[in-house]
Amino acid sequence: MHPVFSVVKKTCTPNMKHAMKVKEDHRAQRPQGSNKKLSVHPVFSVVKKTCAPNKEQAMSEANIQRLKNKTTLKEILEVATEFERTARDFYAALAPKVRKDIRWLVEELAEEEQEHYDLFTGLAARDDITEQLKAEIERPVSDNRFSDCIHTPDLGENPDDQAVLQYALMREDAAMQQYHALAQSTPPGAIHDLFLFLANEETKHKVELEKVYYEVVHSGGV
Repeated sequence: MHPVFSVVKKTCTPNMKHAMKVKEDHRAQRPQGSNKKLSVHPVFSVVKKTCAPNKEQAMSEANIQRLKNKTTLKEILEVATEFERTARDFYAALAPKVRKDIRWLVEELAEEEQEHYDLFTGLAARDDITEQLKAEIERPVSDNRFSDCIHTPDLGENPDDQAVLQYALMREDAAMQQYHALAQSTPPGAIHDLFLFLANEETKHKVELEKVYYEVVHSGGV
């Protein structure tokens, strides 16, 4: 261990005897009768520098964290578009594998995700929102969970009805929370209106899925 770190380790912990001994030894080196002011012992210089809180570093870390919590509306739209695209592809591939009892539902989910995808791509192509897309907003608390849903699971070749419905419910809930949060944080305009519309849509879908889930589970369909 480097000598400096050894000194810091000893002096940053409560050790009064050690500190007093260092002070007395340093005083003993002072010429008798001398009025010369003692210089600060190197040990205390090291401790003062290494143990004092670094306010600049703390502020820098806070600024970095604040920047991480910021994102642009353009990035938000890109993630949302990918969320809807992967959901559409997932349900479209899943439909032929599920039982006929819920196939209609999976096909309906695929169609709904396609509609949402079209709304996002159509909005991104508009010239009148170019400047608005550059605006920065706080990342919603729900953002990580929402983004994770871009990665879809493999439910196998014979997916269980309950597993399918549980996953669909989880996605609807993640989308509902994300779009509600974005509707509240975006300024009035086309982007805000779309998030509000989708938030209400996802809320309705979640309620409908919960009804189907209850019917399937309690009718012995799983």
